[in-house]
Amino acid sequence: MKLIALGDTHGRTDWKRIVSDNEFDKLVLVGDYFDAKEDITAEQQMDNFRELLSYKQANRGA
Repeated sequence: MKLIALGDTHGRTDWKRIVSDNEFDKLVLVGDYFDAKEDITAEQQMDNFRELLSYKQANRGA
């Protein structure tokens, strides 16, 4: 079983590239979905978080 663990996304969208570029059986998302220190607006961070949630809901087995 190949596992991808993604942590500390801090509002960034790098997770999309990682998920699309790799084959895996399970995706684990942990911590720090938001960060006020980077140049990413609160709206962008919320949009990214919603996309993460949507991805996980659509791929419950992953």
